[in-house]
Amino acid sequence: MPQVSEQDLVHIHRGLGEINNKGIAAWGLFNKTGVHLADGAMTGTVYHEAFHLSFWMLNNKTNRISILNDAKKIWGNLDN
Repeated sequence: MPQVSEQDLVHIHRGLGEINNKGIAAWGLFNKTGVHLADGAMTGTVYHEAFHLSFWMLNNKTNRISILNDAKKIWGNLDN
């Protein structure tokens, strides 16, 4: 993984509306540009988005599928 600074990877936005352009209220969002957090985000949001960051950046497709299949065996299908 390339070396990136916190400033390159974490973006703080004013309020929920600025995080995404889909009109969906969210405390945090992970996408190809990094982790986006609303100022005043609820406790746990940073950890949640950090999970997405590590899951997508540190695992290849084969590993992600394997991890998700293992999770489904333990917790069942939570798609709905």
